[in-house]
Amino acid sequence: MCLVCGEVSAQEESGDIVLGAVGDIATTQLPSGNQVRNQYDDVAQLAMGLGLDGLLTLGDAQHNDGTYEDYMAYFDLYFSPLHNMIYPTIGNHDYAMSDSAEGYFTYFADRVSALVGEDEGRLEWGYYSFDIGSWHIVTVNSILGHPWWYWGWNDTSPGAAEAQLAWLEADLAAQDESKGIIVFFHHPRYDWESYYTCNSWGDDETEYLVPYWEVMYEHGVDLVLGGHNHNYMRWAQQDPYGNADPSGPRQLIVGTGGSYTWSFKHNPWPANLEYGVDDSFG
Repeated sequence: MCLVCGEVSAQEESGDIVLGAVGDIATTQLPSGNQVRNQYDDVAQLAMGLGLDGLLTLGDAQHNDGTYEDYMAYFDLYFSPLHNMIYPTIGNHDYAMSDSAEGYFTYFADRVSALVGEDEGRLEWGYYSFDIGSWHIVTVNSILGHPWWYWGWNDTSPGAAEAQLAWLEADLAAQDESKGIIVFFHHPRYDWESYYTCNSWGDDETEYLVPYWEVMYEHGVDLVLGGHNHNYMRWAQQDPYGNADPSGPRQLIVGTGGSYTWSFKHNPWPANLEYGVDDSFG
């Protein structure tokens, strides 16, 4: 049974579940003929043609300010047909104009409240989990605990990052070992100094994510999805400290939602980076 539409899909009849995942999607410019900017209409059309059972949006669904007005004027214009199957996570641009990410939580109010329930702490920060098919899927708010807090925004809820991490550990510990597990959030632990990437501001920029990776590693998470970098990267399985490890999660960065692309700037590729694309969307 499809969780978001109430109907049996062709994939589910065959035992398969089809999920899409992409972040960094709309901007405050309408799509045009520019091949490296504002192609989110094509991404929406692609998603609608795949027969998806769910679409994970990996943060920054609306650039650059994430206001409700911008969500309605741009993102919603093309992605509204998919709304009831979107499983969203929050990005840094959602906090650009509001300490509480008001635009994001207003636009996705029905989705977040249905997935989170009545837990006021999680409603405030938007982290949740759900099951679909034989998979358990979890999202966390990667803004919590970030070492420099976007646009001068400060954590107004002491202990929120610790509470989120404790919830993640309890949630993963409760899962049946037969389930596959996906965790998705906006900021990737591993990237590759692509243009304007988070690591370009310091080697410790993603160290705050290590405790999350330690928990995910301990509980056998299979796949970690992130955005933020406006390109695609597929990493080999790694431990929380960047060492190749066949028992660790595989990370995909999918920041190719249509806003604009970032070019890779350095060679050679890191040893654990298997594949990358920096000039197309999808």
